[in-house]
Amino acid sequence: ISPVVEKIMGYSQDDVVNTKIFDYVYPEDLEYAVQRFRDFLTESKNEAVLETRLVHKDKSLKYIEIVSNNQLNNQVIQSIVLTLRDITERKKTEEIIRESEVRFRTMFDNAPNGMCLLGIDGVLITINHSLNNMMGYISDELINTHFDRITHPDDIAKSNEWRFKWSVAQKSHDGLFGRAVSDY
Repeated sequence: ISPVVEKIMGYSQDDVVNTKIFDYVYPEDLEYAVQRFRDFLTESKNEAVLETRLVHKDKSLKYIEIVSNNQLNNQVIQSIVLTLRDITERKKTEEIIRESEVRFRTMFDNAPNGMCLLGIDGVLITINHSLNNMMGYISDELINTHFDRITHPDDIAKSNEWRFKWSVAQKSHDGLFGRAVSDY
């Protein structure tokens, strides 16, 4: 048992001797973790990765990546070697990003003004309801079409210039406020 276990989980080497990793798995994750480990053994894989929550000695939860390495056929080792890595901060960051994406999506979808996301090639990736309504389109009709399709002809050059500046990561820009054309 590596001294890193104490750093990650708070338990000394003496605390964890003669225990199973499953003794430390958060109860809500236990069934899944046990099943994944069984699958690892029955599928005769050499290595498997599991992300789960373990209970720290101070009772806090730690997100841990466990890499199981099957060394049962190794005459010297003859065991399953587990490597643990604390991924708690990564999981917290992922949750912050998920929450941010939900906030953005809610704001984007419910904005009273027309909004769209387009790729640097000028192809529309997504469009909110307000823009669809303003332009007289239904649902996702404009997705995967070029922005020029809804840009007023007098503004296409300015639009292309702005997209070029944006694509080369210019730090500041004036934005693009142009006129649009509708099929209606």
